[in-house]
Amino acid sequence: MKKYDFANIIVRPFPTKSDVSNPYIFGEIKSVINVSEKEDTYLIDYYKAHSITYHSFPLKECVPDIGWSNILKCVKIIIDNVRNDIPTIVHCVGGNNRSPLVVECAFYALDIN
Repeated sequence: MKKYDFANIIVRPFPTKSDVSNPYIFGEIKSVINVSEKEDTYLIDYYKAHSITYHSFPLKECVPDIGWSNILKCVKIIIDNVRNDIPTIVHCVGGNNRSPLVVECAFYALDIN
């Protein structure tokens, strides 16, 4: 799990059922962005029941087109969340490649250095 200094954003691996009920991980979260190709209906239902906005923008790894249109859509939502101070989790399967990619793209798009 990685927290970013420029915004209330956490990048992490795909959450488990116990993760979403853990107040130290999901206690303040109001938005979840999934950039993996995996989805879990239990988690989606949990987000809905707890008023957490859920977005899915599947990105592929190790292919010529990672999913550039989804990266742009994801970055737009991250920027909106940062500007509105909405606590956000961005995750993929491992939390090491795709999720940090989109958060760091948003960071540079914000131009807040």
